Amino acid sequence: MFMTEVLGRCSALEQRVADIYRQFAGSLNDDKEVESYWLGMAEEEKHHAKVLAAEKAALEVDSDTGYFMPEFPAKLSEMDAMLKMVEEKARTGVTKEEAFDLALQLEQSELNSIYRDLVL
Repeated sequence: MFMTEVLGRCSALEQRVADIYRQFAGSLNDDKEVESYWLGMAEEEKHHAKVLAAEKAALEVDSDTGYFMPEFPAKLSEMDAMLKMVEEKARTGVTKEEAFDLALQLEQSELNSIYRDLVL
């Protein structure tokens, strides 16, 4: 897998995390402070998605696919599976405690490490 594909897939994963956090905000909107927190987290993840998409676009301007990154397909598949599980829970509704537990799993996941590696 080349860097442009990694960047594109990571951007999509970050967007999915943003969507999960927006769902948390929607299901926990009876507490405006908590709702605001989740909307802020969603915006941060949306920003990550945009940064990764911009990095991908910058490479593509020069028709460059970037480095070959053979270790990423497995990492991205793991992240996809984790997100599917969290998305399902978010769709069915979560308590405040469950939302924070799930977010902790996401924030400590490989996705944040990958983001740092690719962007920083």
